[in-house]
Amino acid sequence: MNVSKIRDGLEGISKLYGRLGYVAMNSEPDTTVDEKQHVIDLLVRIEEGKQYRLKRVEILGLDTKNAASLESFLQAGQVFNRDSMGKLLEESKSFLRADVYPDRIARISRNAAEGTIGIVLDFRGCSQM
Repeated sequence: MNVSKIRDGLEGISKLYGRLGYVAMNSEPDTTVDEKQHVIDLLVRIEEGKQYRLKRVEILGLDTKNAASLESFLQAGQVFNRDSMGKLLEESKSFLRADVYPDRIARISRNAAEGTIGIVLDFRGCSQM
């Protein structure tokens, strides 16, 4: 059994569900070993949880044009996509001083009851401009 391949597979499942808005998805592998047949059965139980939508994106400290370019990655009402969030943070690097990491400007709040996510990017005091 190649444990690293199983781990990679579980990570791939998590990424797929994350792109579909299931940010609280949990996967649980369960193995059964048949030593006579030299076979291992792998069953993965997935609890996807609630699908999250983006409630709001707020960008502070950038001019309207640059804020709009970042807002285009994630728009209120759409299913939350972790990949798009990653792209948004990657793009935000172009507006930051070299000594500031994008994850330091991002505040992400999750409302489990509503199934929504709110994002605030605060560039005040750390932008290049």
